[in-house]
Amino acid sequence: MTHDDVEVKPTLMRLVDFLKKEQITAVFTSLTAGRAVMGKNSVTGEQPERIGPARVWILPSPSPLADNHWDIAPWKALAKAVRS
Repeated sequence: MTHDDVEVKPTLMRLVDFLKKEQITAVFTSLTAGRAVMGKNSVTGEQPERIGPARVWILPSPSPLADNHWDIAPWKALAKAVRS
């Protein structure tokens, strides 16, 4: 399976199949993982494209190893969206 010219691994294919059926919010806490599903040009924040009914967010990793990409803004936007 490909999504925006990105090869999606079998495990991610199962996740995508699940999301196509569920009314949930999916959150990737890794830009790399989010891009593997949503496409290589995806950026952090809520994605304009859904997977079925599922809203999708990509957030910067909270890992100390990724602190050069850290930004609290997408995390705050997700919290606001979930509360509303």
